[in-house]
Amino acid sequence: MQNKRCTRCGASIDLAAGYCPHCGAQQPISYTQGGYTPPYQPAGPRCQQQNNTATLVLGIVGIICAFFVPIVGCVCAVIGLVMSIQNSKNGQSDTTGKLLSGAALVILVGRVVLSILFSLLGFGLFLGFASLW
Repeated sequence: MQNKRCTRCGASIDLAAGYCPHCGAQQPISYTQGGYTPPYQPAGPRCQQQNNTATLVLGIVGIICAFFVPIVGCVCAVIGLVMSIQNSKNGQSDTTGKLLSGAALVILVGRVVLSILFSLLGFGLFLGFASLW
């Protein structure tokens, strides 16, 4: 078993140790050690920018489709909102995508409410005119 020295307290520790068992300090690990897999590295700025662009596009498509194809608008808005929430959890600022997706959902809910009201109004008028016959 190979040993190395702790970078903080100088104690002898195992070469593959990530933390010193004596003082708890995190130890640098060489990528050349056998069987070691590098830790997950978060995506760089380019990937983050693509995620923000995707939520922006989904929000815009959601708003446009909310007027013409509500089912597609709902799907785009929900996906855009979920992606922007994930971006926020990952430390990215994505308020524009969140606002656009939220606006698309508000438009869709408004359309449903207006459709129900107009249907009830039309049905009421129909019953009113039907009683005249």
